[in-house]
Amino acid sequence: MTTLQAVRLRTEYLEDPLGIDTLAPRLGWTLTDGDGRRGAAQTAYRILAASSQETLAAGEGDLWDSGIVTSEAAAHIRYDGAALRAEQQVWWKVRIRDERGDWGAWSASARWSVGLLSRSEWGGIWIGRKIGRKPTREQPLPAVYLRRRFASRAGVRRATVYATALGLYRLRLNGTRVGQDALAPEWTDYHVRVQYQTYDVTELLHEGGQCAGRRARAWLVHRLHRHVRLSEVRDGPVLLAPAEHRVRGRDDAVRMHRRNMARELRSDRRRGHSDGRDA
Repeated sequence: MTTLQAVRLRTEYLEDPLGIDTLAPRLGWTLTDGDGRRGAAQTAYRILAASSQETLAAGEGDLWDSGIVTSEAAAHIRYDGAALRAEQQVWWKVRIRDERGDWGAWSASARWSVGLLSRSEWGGIWIGRKIGRKPTREQPLPAVYLRRRFASRAGVRRATVYATALGLYRLRLNGTRVGQDALAPEWTDYHVRVQYQTYDVTELLHEGGQCAGRRARAWLVHRLHRHVRLSEVRDGPVLLAPAEHRVRGRDDAVRMHRRNMARELRSDRRRGHSDGRDA
């Protein structure tokens, strides 16, 4: 067996990306030789892709088995397996044959997940808080805190949040910040598209009650993007955050975003909890 092996597996140039927007992503990897042998080269590869990490560990590619492909290519390898669907998770690994005809060990597993690919797959509603005045350069709109409590059943296998805002936002779940993005979701022309982020929050959930909160701030509209009308953000930033749980292998989704987060915020305000800082 050769010591030539694939490392740093990438999907669409990213390591373990979540929520990618293509059903046929490009795969790639970096080669390393444990013996530091000069002249070591790839002459063929074999890729396995599976619907679960357990299936892949068992050596089964229930989504795709590329077979032995004679090629030196280690980038732009297009996924060519079973048809994928929105929100699906894929695990994959690759094995390399060297210039002497010897096969190396399988790489460590990598993964990607498919995002929401059409507007019809977003079941959420935009939420926000009316401020009652238009923003100006001297007096921009204040940050808004929104909070929602929800229940989680036992045996959650995977929990994913898809989040965006017309403006900037920061998401917290059970007191922990979700992601490390700065200035998310980044500025776009809201007439054309709004980018969103995908987060795996499985480790942040616990059985029973949960609390999700977001701090949001509207973009100050100025000449850099003057084609965005003030009327679009004058009442404060608005947010959209579908979330789903996968429970014990079942694919039924529990969508907390169908409940009105803003309605609970108004209720909390009447009880004296105004900003959701403890989310």
